[in-house]
Amino acid sequence: MLIVTRRLVLRDFTEADGPAFAAYRHDPDFHGPSGAPEAEPDAATLFTLFLAWRDEIPRRNLQLGVFDRATGRLLGCAGLRQAGLPEDRSELGIELAAGERGRHRLALEIAEALLDHAFGDPALAAVVGRTTAGNVRVTRLARWLGATLAPLPNPGAVGHDGVMWTLDRASWWAWRRNHPVR
Repeated sequence: MLIVTRRLVLRDFTEADGPAFAAYRHDPDFHGPSGAPEAEPDAATLFTLFLAWRDEIPRRNLQLGVFDRATGRLLGCAGLRQAGLPEDRSELGIELAAGERGRHRLALEIAEALLDHAFGDPALAAVVGRTTAGNVRVTRLARWLGATLAPLPNPGAVGHDGVMWTLDRASWWAWRRNHPVR
């Protein structure tokens, strides 16, 4: 899978990307002062999972490396995951390396590319996402894109208060008409 934007290349990971992925995941600033959550898989386990998803048929989960188009540097990863969801839904997730956080335009460019891809599939009715209640950047991005936000049902099950956002096909294309690709 390959998606090219003005500044980025979103593509399937290859085995050669493993060291760069592990490096940004092991950066002490990546997880912040509290460190990685105990339940989170380590970088090697995640990377192996992403390679397995790449080879699945049919493909239900898309997890792509996000690379700077000019330099080829890995900036993070992003994906659309359908496994475990109704057939007409996908979950969008964006993860940026510590040095890339706070770059709103970067996150927006990634989200736009993935949403265009997602809603290019006529069977997909909605894209959803989850974040912690305190993640102002993600909730602001979701609102900007036209998503509706609601508290996560049963937040105790995920170990924190959270927010779920939903963006349906009609809302996305209405937003896109007013915000053409730059």
